[in-house]
Amino acid sequence: MVPNGTYKLGQVELRGPCKGPIEVQVDGTIRAPADPSQLKGEDQWVRFTYINFFTLSGRGTFDGQGARAWKGNDGGNNKNFKKLSMVL
Repeated sequence: MVPNGTYKLGQVELRGPCKGPIEVQVDGTIRAPADPSQLKGEDQWVRFTYINFFTLSGRGTFDGQGARAWKGNDGGNNKNFKKLSMVL
């Protein structure tokens, strides 16, 4: 559980195998790095993989810092820019 509040989170992968039900409850704000180069060349910021019966719940937000990150994109020509996404 992620309670109310704002939390900075670098790149992370939560990986199974998990055969039982897993629930992640987010009630706070999880904030990505404002500088996309901190994602170390990966396409995903938060990745959940190989988890059966996964539930993401709560009233929280995954804040990818889109407005700040896109400023450094140079119209799509910046090779260091990677999209911020969550794969479920």
